[in-house]
Amino acid sequence: MRVRPPVVIGTGLAIAVVTALVPAAFGAPVLGTVPVVVGPVEVQTSLFLEIGVYVLIVGVVLDLLRSLGAGIERDMADAGETDPP
Repeated sequence: MRVRPPVVIGTGLAIAVVTALVPAAFGAPVLGTVPVVVGPVEVQTSLFLEIGVYVLIVGVVLDLLRSLGAGIERDMADAGETDPP
């Protein structure tokens, strides 16, 4: 399964932005903390904000590694080197 870093970045950003704005719907300030019941557990909206930021950072790191890998492959092709067996 291929992971597309721009999709991961967009997903993380969307989660973070939506989570940041959800408290405003309940009359709390933006980025405020609102308790949310998920099954038998009560969690704070800040947990979802942190998850969104984490997913965003993972996407950025994946994109960086993909870019570095493409540069190395391009340099190897320019030098006439082949992949080791």
